[in-house]
Amino acid sequence: MKNLLIFALLALSANSKAAYREAECMAQAMFAEARGQGQQGILAVAHVVKTRMRIEQKSSCSVTRKGQFVRARLPARLRGMYLQTALDVLLDKTIDPTNGATHFFRRGSKTPFWYDESRSLIIGDHVFVNVAAYATNQ
Repeated sequence: MKNLLIFALLALSANSKAAYREAECMAQAMFAEARGQGQQGILAVAHVVKTRMRIEQKSSCSVTRKGQFVRARLPARLRGMYLQTALDVLLDKTIDPTNGATHFFRRGSKTPFWYDESRSLIIGDHVFVNVAAYATNQ
């Protein structure tokens, strides 16, 4: 599956407009979900998006359009940093700090039904969880 994702990214790089849009969708989700969480929190959200892309075999725009993710307009002063981080994640230039998490939620909020403490990791204000059933049900 990793080869399929790499192939998709190479195909996108041939079309810079599409590649930019993929990075922008991921960056918008990173900003909306992890602003104020520091670089590790931002990377963690980006890697959850990437993991879901791999599992669902969908683009970052499709993955962040539904369900768990919120996207927000990027402020001009932060746009470059978020887009560069998104590109680095999409091109495998970063290490996944979540160890393959598929979901996350804010600490202090209602605990989701899919929460499994044995598969969780806290980064910033979020709990990242690898929901094993998610990968097998897609």
